[in-house]
Amino acid sequence: YNLIGESSPDDVERNYRYKRGTQKKGLHQNKIDVGLQNAIWTSPKTQFLELVIVADNRMYKSYGSSEDKVIRKVMHVVDIINAMYKDLNVVVVLQAIRIWKEKDPVEISSNYNVTLANFKPYRESVMKRYHHDNVALLTGVHFVGNTVGFAPVGTMCSDLSSVSLNMANSRRSSMAIAETLAHEIGHNLGMEHDEELTGCSCSTDGCLMGAKGDEADSNPHFIEWSDCSKKYFEEWLSVNPRSCLNNVPTKIINIPQCGNGVVEDGEECDCGHAAECDTKCCNTKTCTLTANATCANGACCDLETCTPRPQGWKCREAREACDLPEFCRGGSNTRCPDDIIKREGEPCPQGHCYQGRCGSHNQDEMCRALWGPSSNTYSCRKYNKNKCGAIWCSATYKGDPVFGGGRWTIWELPSQRACKSFKSRIEDDWRPPNGASCGDHQYCVDQKCVAIPTPREGECPNNCSGHGVCNNRGNCHCDAGRAPPDCSNVGSGGSVDSGENGESKENYDYFAFLLILPLLVILGF
Repeated sequence: YNLIGESSPDDVERNYRYKRGTQKKGLHQNKIDVGLQNAIWTSPKTQFLELVIVADNRMYKSYGSSEDKVIRKVMHVVDIINAMYKDLNVVVVLQAIRIWKEKDPVEISSNYNVTLANFKPYRESVMKRYHHDNVALLTGVHFVGNTVGFAPVGTMCSDLSSVSLNMANSRRSSMAIAETLAHEIGHNLGMEHDEELTGCSCSTDGCLMGAKGDEADSNPHFIEWSDCSKKYFEEWLSVNPRSCLNNVPTKIINIPQCGNGVVEDGEECDCGHAAECDTKCCNTKTCTLTANATCANGACCDLETCTPRPQGWKCREAREACDLPEFCRGGSNTRCPDDIIKREGEPCPQGHCYQGRCGSHNQDEMCRALWGPSSNTYSCRKYNKNKCGAIWCSATYKGDPVFGGGRWTIWELPSQRACKSFKSRIEDDWRPPNGASCGDHQYCVDQKCVAIPTPREGECPNNCSGHGVCNNRGNCHCDAGRAPPDCSNVGSGGSVDSGENGESKENYDYFAFLLILPLLVILGF
């Protein structure tokens, strides 16, 4: 991202440079009751980016060696970034702030390539103590060429490369730092500069992924993602449907205040800043319920009427084959039950459930995607003995695979067909996923074929009577028309963990009426 009027140096290893162009005191790590947050937190479409911020020694000194000033700057920057990412249905959740007060543990150079190379191992080794998806370095060092930011493309969730470098000092405004960081995280999420494609546009003058910008302060609501940026992000999500952004965080670093979008002690509601709040149920200035409102937060609160949803209303859809839906419990409880998944090893299409995700796997489909429509595994079956390892495909195509670059080839003469595998980073994405079937009562875990866990004693009695599935808490999630705990009796479906299935309640009531109708006739009613 270049200062207007400056020329951009060549890209290095497909990394992109981003170039210049009333509060309560105290920082807290709060445990979040996610079920009581505002609508974007409870939407099934929302992605959660758990972020760790590292402030280097030069940044710390630029703020007069004041830890409080650095923390408040970081908090303000994250607030602005959340306003920017709301349009993508992404919530940025701060998990930790590390400040290098004594000295930098790694060399922070004006050469951004050197700094990135030094910072990656630090991130991998030290940051394992935090549950996070991405680490951003805020540095007071001035990078060469007027560069203010630098990040690898498409590396979000990577243990080593999900990082960004961002210039931050007391002379840069919160808005300028936030724009840089939002831009670099965008690269981590697979976005490229808007100038890379023709026809990229925004409805405003400022596109976040433009290659040129300035340092002027502006309203974050007037800086947008271009159509191209949104498309890049959608493509990244489609290639990474099981990404680290799917899990809902339970902790957040914040300064308690009305308007931060998190319901805290003493607040009845909190829907964020007034410009972001789209509900009539909450007073954004006082974080109290408006007149006649009985709720304002939670997936089981009807934001049209400001009243709780009825019992059995589906508050969370099942996201995939190994997930389970949840239903409101009714009454004054507006919290959607905890997100429940199917038990480890439960069968799913072409695989088994592993940590809530289906290990669907079809080797021939993978070969066709990699090497073209005529590719398959049959001719290379002798190389595919490890059903959890890299796949070998039969192909006549002599170039690189459709995805990634680099390959291993074993020619099968005289047919001139080749058995091919691949050796680039994309290899990890195209190996059989965890949960893929690899034998009788076995599935793949970390490229090894292991036995599916044996159910614990007392779990899911009578195997849910053949009318349900076992969940990750060892309880039956019953089919519509059957009742927990063991699904043997007539009921509305659902589980003790997920709530009662209200969608089947009408059918259940009708079925129950048919059962007692003969008795009513006999008794003369």
